[in-house]
Amino acid sequence: MTKILGIVPYSEMKERMLTIASERNDVRLDVFVGDYRDCIRILEENLSQNYEVILSRGATATELRKRIHSVPVIDIPVSAFDLIAAVRLARNSGTKYAAVGFTSIASDFQKLKELTGDDFPVYSVSSEEETIRVLEERKAEGFGMLLCGAVAYEHALLMGIPAILISSGSECIRQAFDQAVLTAGYYKKMNEEQFFIKTSFVPRRIRPSFFKRTVSFCLPQPPILFRKNSVKNQKRKSVWLSNMENVLFIRNFRIFSIP
Repeated sequence: MTKILGIVPYSEMKERMLTIASERNDVRLDVFVGDYRDCIRILEENLSQNYEVILSRGATATELRKRIHSVPVIDIPVSAFDLIAAVRLARNSGTKYAAVGFTSIASDFQKLKELTGDDFPVYSVSSEEETIRVLEERKAEGFGMLLCGAVAYEHALLMGIPAILISSGSECIRQAFDQAVLTAGYYKKMNEEQFFIKTSFVPRRIRPSFFKRTVSFCLPQPPILFRKNSVKNQKRKSVWLSNMENVLFIRNFRIFSIP
């Protein structure tokens, strides 16, 4: 069972994730509501739980990737159907409309415009301060409806600007869970292989005068990956050789044999 931490920007998404997780027997989910301003605090408070994968969205997922490298972060996508539905609602409002969001959502809207031929402005923001400035400018220009990510949506409502929150549908959440399970399995296998390498490569017959000029480890005799006579000064970073009685060293990524 894959242990997953979810940090999502709004409570409806949290409830949807909990519902979908309850339908599966391969995930264990703990999910919290927070955006890119809260995600690091939530992460630090829950690091001791040893989660295998983190699920998040948009700017929050980007911020998490900057701060943590030991746990993979999966971005919950927004489907084309979700974007088209939001654009249709904005178009039916009968007023000028625009899209405002962080890079991931703004990029999705640009791709949608290319596919559908819709003509509306898209504004990409990278901080809360820039979001507020862009929203104030759109309000002054008379835009009557905005398509927003979570942060822009929050500030748009505070400014009295009608806005539509871009949400991730159930299918996108299911896809994110599937990807999380696959990614966790890959990381687990990779960690097992690294542990095997660390515990298998035990130094033997190290010659001090030569060791100073070599790269740190020698190779014992586990399974054959290629035969000795096929190694023709090819550059290799790691190698297993068996059926050899001498010790091999790697120096400058070339194979050398010590008699």
